[in-house]
Amino acid sequence: MIRNIATVMRGTVIGQGLGLLVLPLLTRLYDPAAFGHFQLYQSATLVLVVFVSLRFEVALLRAADGRELHATLALCLLSTLATATVLTLAWTTISFGWPTIYAQFPVSPWLVGLGVILIGTFQFLGYLVTREHLYAVSANSKVALAGSYALLGSALGALRISLGLIVADALSRLVASLYLLRALRGQGLRNMRTLRIADLRAAAYKFREFPLITVFGGIINSIGIVLTPIMIYAKFSPEVSGQFALVERAISFPVAMLVGAISQVYMANFANAVRNDPSQVRSQYHSLLRMLVLVGIMPAIIGFVLAPPLFAIVFGAKWELAGTLARIMIPAYLVIFIYGGVNMTLMLLGRQFIQTAWEIFRLGCMIALWGFIVTPGMSVEAVVIMHACVLGGVSLIFLALAEYGVRKGPTRAALENA
Repeated sequence: MIRNIATVMRGTVIGQGLGLLVLPLLTRLYDPAAFGHFQLYQSATLVLVVFVSLRFEVALLRAADGRELHATLALCLLSTLATATVLTLAWTTISFGWPTIYAQFPVSPWLVGLGVILIGTFQFLGYLVTREHLYAVSANSKVALAGSYALLGSALGALRISLGLIVADALSRLVASLYLLRALRGQGLRNMRTLRIADLRAAAYKFREFPLITVFGGIINSIGIVLTPIMIYAKFSPEVSGQFALVERAISFPVAMLVGAISQVYMANFANAVRNDPSQVRSQYHSLLRMLVLVGIMPAIIGFVLAPPLFAIVFGAKWELAGTLARIMIPAYLVIFIYGGVNMTLMLLGRQFIQTAWEIFRLGCMIALWGFIVTPGMSVEAVVIMHACVLGGVSLIFLALAEYGVRKGPTRAALENA
């Protein structure tokens, strides 16, 4: 498992290296407000990835070879196209019916639809690559994603296109998806034309817990994550939101992609253990947990000490506030790094109800924060401190629930559907 994690992390490290190298240039080509708009777009994207394919992409890991796999893949594609159509029509309605709302975030409806399709396609192709254990391909796709984003974002910034960061993000997903399609060479994609409605119905029924339970919980979880960035955008200003967005770009997103690489390998091996050797479930979980703690502790200490001066030096004096917010968030990011590597544990064990309950609790904590604790005169620093405490605390609770799950082992439903 360590070798495969290293392979996937190679692409993550190179991709994040490209992203971090270009970030000082982007902070000089775009103002904080542009980063604030991009932060809002990224928040919407985080929610979209949960339901764009109705979580059938996760079922690709459990689907049997042959017609069931092809049917599950077809469900991913159909769900993505349906979601794109609905959201395009909804945003078109808002642009004409509520122009004041549209003016706050003037992204064309066609870009919304295209972005949704590209988000969904890149996501389920990534899961298909994981299923086939094509870890080098997965790593290279991350390099393609980051490299194309860096080039497109810089070019559009030089042309003074205000929404250049958003356009670059969408087009970079297209580049990475095309790479995945080419690398798969039809693997897992053949014979989809021979599918019957009965095949789709059978796959949808077998994996019904993903759209019926997991989507709901995932949306709740995502809203809990993005609520603070959205509320900072709404209650303070796009400029302040942009400062917080730089923290996300410089620290949170690299952490997310790193744990995504780790989780990707963990999911494949953990799902295989659930299917074939449930006795290995507990040892795999504990082994990865120890590794995450050892890897994350030292960078967190260094970042906490050096974040404020580094942000001002690297990104420019106008980003000084971002350095202060980064120092506040780093302890929470350490806990999130540990939780993120194992965040699919309960789902793969068949304990979706526990996961959903935790996600509802997380959202409830964030709503309580903004509804009852944050006051109009409160500084952004104070708000971010409370936000960090909530994120870190609920992540620790998840780890406790995951420990309970691995001690109990996979549910009967998980074993029957394996």
